[in-house]
Amino acid sequence: MEFSKTNPKVLLNFTPNNEFTEGFFVYLQDKVPFMDCVDHNTPEEDQPNAWVEHTQRHGVFDLYFHLIDENHDFLDTDIYHQGYYIDTKGTVKERDNTSLIHESTYEELWNRVKKEN
Repeated sequence: MEFSKTNPKVLLNFTPNNEFTEGFFVYLQDKVPFMDCVDHNTPEEDQPNAWVEHTQRHGVFDLYFHLIDENHDFLDTDIYHQGYYIDTKGTVKERDNTSLIHESTYEELWNRVKKEN
């Protein structure tokens, strides 16, 4: 499968039972050709390393959405080209390839992502 800006490979990191994030997951299902989710049953300390290994084998993700407001370690890995994250505490440093999520609906967020990428 060929991935591009119009057909991005997407990784989501979210917790279940969150209306916004589950809605965003469903919303993206018919908009992107490949989407994967971080498995929160994997021990937290093993998660970033597992994704680094995955991307070494299969290539980096075009977009990464960090939709939980905790443990932002994934933002420091080389597993994605452009990342979007939630930070209600104002403690996460922005990187060159990340952007704070400020939209209140997933439609608004996706529209911004399409414009920026």
